[in-house]
Amino acid sequence: MRLEQLATLLEVERHKSLSLACIPLHMTQQTLSACIRSMERELGIAILKRTGRGVRFTAEGEKVLAYAREAVPGYRNLLAEFARSSPKCGTAKGAEIRIYVNSLFYLACLTEMLKDFCASHPEVKIITLGAAPDFIRERLLEPEEDGVYRVGLLNVPYTEEGKPEKVFVNSSELNFIPLEGGSYHACVGKNSPLARKRELSLRALLREPLVIGAADEFNVTPLHYMLSRHGKPNIVLSSSSLNLWRDAIAANMGVGFVHDIFLDGREPFHSSLKDIVPVRIREKLWAVTGCLIAGRPQGIIEKFIAFLPKDKATKEKRYD
Repeated sequence: MRLEQLATLLEVERHKSLSLACIPLHMTQQTLSACIRSMERELGIAILKRTGRGVRFTAEGEKVLAYAREAVPGYRNLLAEFARSSPKCGTAKGAEIRIYVNSLFYLACLTEMLKDFCASHPEVKIITLGAAPDFIRERLLEPEEDGVYRVGLLNVPYTEEGKPEKVFVNSSELNFIPLEGGSYHACVGKNSPLARKRELSLRALLREPLVIGAADEFNVTPLHYMLSRHGKPNIVLSSSSLNLWRDAIAANMGVGFVHDIFLDGREPFHSSLKDIVPVRIREKLWAVTGCLIAGRPQGIIEKFIAFLPKDKATKEKRYD
């Protein structure tokens, strides 16, 4: 039984669900299930009992979990201690950057944005993952691993006072670095009657069927959060795919929203908005996309952030 296998049990305990535990483990649900079954065969016991409401540990599984609670953190702390004392600590050779993103749109354009960085740093491995803000904060606060760097790319709603909403970046141990800010436009099909409007109010938009990114009680997206300030959205389709979002709006199934930062001609949005008309929203829905990291940017993370798009106003504005 390997330490990596024991680590999966800690995530299952934390999330009470195999599907949710897969996200921080960078595994499919099938791989995670196979990993646990392998432990069960090796130990000759049943570790988990699957129910209609998720999973729970058996009596024998609780014993294995108690061992994992001691062994895994101890091993991670040992790795972190060696990493800090190593003369190679902080070098980029063989480094791995794990990027956690809470915006479907930002995740869709990340590959294009990172081309120049990957060309300049071919020795660095990049892993991207879409995740909820809570999961992102947990990953960023995990013990250090040698050669592994973690960064969150978050779209964060701002208050009327110009402060980030704490629910998205709330941690005294993490630092939010704003990159690009802007409001939102409504998106309608080019044949929709709304396409002839110069401006739409949120009151009118909330009466329309909406096509927006998927969310649930574990993952409240920035757009859901901002819309909830003005009423209950009439959601017709929660989409986790940019193509599905585009096709539904172009077919006049509903109204979507796009952050202003994606209206600058960058791909894949330039092509995706071909049959869609952006319409200004009367009320201000201000959000900022930025980096969330533990500590201050340095080394390879500082170089990575330098390659990301920035707007002058956001970069020069000071946020506490």
